[in-house]
Amino acid sequence: MKVHPPVIGAFPLLRKTLDTSHHLPEWSSTEAKDVTNDFSGNVTTEKVLLLKSSTHQNVVVAVPPRRDEHLSSWRVLSSGFGEVHYTSGYWEWVEDELARCKETLDNMKTYDAIFASMFTYDHNENVLQAFCENWRPSTNTVSTFVGELSISLWDLRTIGGLYVHGSFYDEVIPSAKELTHVDDQGKSFLPRSCSFLFSAFYRLTKGAIDEVSFREWTKFWFRGPRKYAEPSPRTFKNHTIPRKVDCIHASVFKVASLMAHGEIFSLAVPVLANIYRGLRDISTSSNLGACNTLLPFHYVYGWIGEYFETYFRITRPQRVVRIWQIFGEKMAKHFDLVDARKLFQQVNVHDLHNLAMLQGNELHIDDSGKLSTSWSDFLIGLRSSFVTLRLDDELIVEPYSPHRFS
Repeated sequence: MKVHPPVIGAFPLLRKTLDTSHHLPEWSSTEAKDVTNDFSGNVTTEKVLLLKSSTHQNVVVAVPPRRDEHLSSWRVLSSGFGEVHYTSGYWEWVEDELARCKETLDNMKTYDAIFASMFTYDHNENVLQAFCENWRPSTNTVSTFVGELSISLWDLRTIGGLYVHGSFYDEVIPSAKELTHVDDQGKSFLPRSCSFLFSAFYRLTKGAIDEVSFREWTKFWFRGPRKYAEPSPRTFKNHTIPRKVDCIHASVFKVASLMAHGEIFSLAVPVLANIYRGLRDISTSSNLGACNTLLPFHYVYGWIGEYFETYFRITRPQRVVRIWQIFGEKMAKHFDLVDARKLFQQVNVHDLHNLAMLQGNELHIDDSGKLSTSWSDFLIGLRSSFVTLRLDDELIVEPYSPHRFS
């Protein structure tokens, strides 16, 4: 297995100090803007707060993809738009772990995301097509009647329970030194569970390949009774699952073992990078039928439903993660393509601050190091920067521009 220099851990990659500072003396500016009120056509000039950016100073035009070239022959991706694929024993295994390790998963800030992964999420294909038609890969934003919108880090926190703060998610295989040696105090650099994971991986692969099928991995670790039969095939079930998503890669073991021992990782950042890159691939693809890009679509569905009311909602007795209100069959509202396209041109401006901490109010906050995790995540989500996802030797970097849409 190929080892790549890590960014975190006992032997991190040495990085040069940046030549320029990204410090912002002021996070926002007040400017006069023309505002259209409630689609009545009446335009008034108001003073509004605009966020500043230390990384995206140059103005980038939100270039639309050409509909006649790319999305006119809209079809389902070969990856199935995140359709569920049955793996025997997986649901039973997850249920067992959620019940048995609830406190640990809560401390890791992953319980909500794991729980959400158990369910199916219906969607209206016309809404998804209209969304992708309005997606601007040059800025990672959606163009609407009231301006640009986008999925933010804070949205992923409130919709899906993914925390923004935490250690950098670095998905690489550790070196033998990091895996087996100890520090000056005799403490292992990595938890022993990491070695156990590699031992199980080697046993299943017999040292011949660098991946294990998800089915074999589940079968190895979960020996309990099976309660759930394979569901009936759905419309998109016939699509082939790309090999890289239907398998376990050893590069996840380092982060997984550290999380199991209490270290919190920033999961919202790599997930958002994955979403942005997947939407870029879709909106610029010349052949969607051959595009097998992979991304966690249920967060995209949750975001569209939150801002454009494309789902029926059920108040559930569990916790407050909003994506739980839309899982299940026949929860997506029906829209034909004409009405779906109108959704993104008739935005209800009163819903745009639906997930914000301030809810339209003014509040003075002192960043003294004692802020709650919610306020810390909210403020981090307001800073324009880049979101990244590292997978072995692949590094995904996407611009994150809340100064354009917040």
